[in-house]
Amino acid sequence: MKTKHIFSISLAKDKTNQYFDDTPFTTKRISPFTRKAQEQGTKEFTKAVMKSMNLPQLLIGYILIGLGIIVLGGFLEALPDTDFMTALNNGKWLLVGGAASVALGGGLLLYHKHHFQKQEESEDIPDGLDEPLNSLDAVSRRINMELNLPEDDQLIGVEILPYRYKPTSDGDTREVLDNGCFENTEVFFWREDDYLCVTDYDSVMKLPVTAVEGYYTADVKYKISYWIKDEEYNAGEYAQYNIKEDSETNYKLRTYYRVMLREGETRYEIRVPCYDFPKFQKIVGAACLDDKTTS
Repeated sequence: MKTKHIFSISLAKDKTNQYFDDTPFTTKRISPFTRKAQEQGTKEFTKAVMKSMNLPQLLIGYILIGLGIIVLGGFLEALPDTDFMTALNNGKWLLVGGAASVALGGGLLLYHKHHFQKQEESEDIPDGLDEPLNSLDAVSRRINMELNLPEDDQLIGVEILPYRYKPTSDGDTREVLDNGCFENTEVFFWREDDYLCVTDYDSVMKLPVTAVEGYYTADVKYKISYWIKDEEYNAGEYAQYNIKEDSETNYKLRTYYRVMLREGETRYEIRVPCYDFPKFQKIVGAACLDDKTTS
């Protein structure tokens, strides 16, 4: 029996697509007008945030540090060919200029960090963000109305590992990873009687609880593209999962869970990373299938 993914994203026509495919469980989608408004609102908000961050100041800071390091590096590189006092006498202004450049660049970066840290701690909205925030808020209310979503406190956010794919020449599909990483995404679950409902704020799926067969443990090493939790990856409840930072954004970990559902003659799966599986289990209560065959 072929297994399909509940949360699949086709990259056949658009490699930047982030919207889930329709499934037999999909019951609603937001209107094209609302989706366009959401995309435009997000662009405008991002543009306003970038503007409020004063990126030219950051850029100047990094350039000054870079130039200072180059100058100081040249001074140090010349030392083996002459004695220190001669090099200091001949290149003292280079040395002073390089050190001053590094100090000035570092000062700009520290000021920027301190300024925006205070801004984050403040309850005031930074200048220029009021209007785009209000626009996004209006779109959010429209989405909630179109999808008929419950109140926020009834929604349980769970990260999943979508199946992003391209079709192959033999009619099958090939998963596409981002630099070897799964693009972890947060979706929101709630229960309605005998249904497990889920939304990504673009669509709603209603999964019959009786369709859930159980889960398999995928005890493999893998990477995720982002860490999107408020708490650090190596602190609190997440420390037990031994998650390792692979770069500024990528993270290495082990074990995810394949939650299996059956609809007629088709089996579907949802991939849940280890650190969010306990939360998912509280909603569903799926049985472990590790000691059974996958057919």
